[in-house]
Amino acid sequence: MQNINLFMSCNDAYAPHLCAALTSALDNSNSEFRISILNQNLSERSKQNIAKCAGSAAVDFVSVDVARFKGFDMKLEHLSIEACFRYLIAEIAEDMDKAVYLDCDVIVLGDLAKLSAEDIDGAYAAAVEDYVRKSHVRALGLKSYFNSGVLLLNLKKMRADNMAKKLFEETRRLADRAKYLDQDVLNAAFGGAVKFLPPKWNASAPLFRKKVDSMFAQRDLDEALYSPCAVHFTGPDKPWKIPCGATAHPYAPAYLHHLSRTPYAACVEKFKTAFNPRGNFAQYWARHPGFFLRPRYWQMRKIYEKNLAKFPY
Repeated sequence: MQNINLFMSCNDAYAPHLCAALTSALDNSNSEFRISILNQNLSERSKQNIAKCAGSAAVDFVSVDVARFKGFDMKLEHLSIEACFRYLIAEIAEDMDKAVYLDCDVIVLGDLAKLSAEDIDGAYAAAVEDYVRKSHVRALGLKSYFNSGVLLLNLKKMRADNMAKKLFEETRRLADRAKYLDQDVLNAAFGGAVKFLPPKWNASAPLFRKKVDSMFAQRDLDEALYSPCAVHFTGPDKPWKIPCGATAHPYAPAYLHHLSRTPYAACVEKFKTAFNPRGNFAQYWARHPGFFLRPRYWQMRKIYEKNLAKFPY
């Protein structure tokens, strides 16, 4: 049985979402997990709740020295500093050759053992492409660009090449022009030394809204839509903000299902009660005009209805 090294970062506000993600990962694998939670001043209550979700898996709460990040000029209004803690994973995990990293807004629906088993010799990471403008990729001096929400990190190579230092250097260099913040930094620092995985390992929001220009075939994109291994709720339309209704993400039921199995189960009703369907519809329309006139929308509604039955909460 394969052991999986899993790293995540969070603060108290995101602890419920981390618990949902962690529960989903453990539910879909029989492997042994070694879990590390990067944090600063995470409350004892959050730690206890996360430990409950981990069950028998080993959990290490790693307190990060935030003083190392104080010199950053990067605008962080849309990002918590915890997202940058992964810069230090290779330093922290000196006894590990590779590890999986997950953002908190991910739900795992496949076995992470298959991801962890990927051969990444010669690469800094295995990841899924992101669907950003080509002009943005070129501005970073790159030919390809990955989403950093689901990563298999080659910690051995990162240590050998002193990647932590390079990540900090790139953060300062890109401070005034990084559109996607730490994700831009990771892409720039890795410099294209990345193994690209099929999109099923990080099915992000653009896939569900429109056809995307991808390095992968249509059958791979369809697999990401209908049978994803990891769903990443990128952008503003999070399932805790839009838990149900006409504009809900097709896999919102999967998030709510796994959340309902954590110590934060009461949040399910809290999110539903706080949800304003009319107000949300107007906001969603402003971001995606005419969305319900598109065939893709109705395809995704079918997935949503299927997932309502598959993932009770």
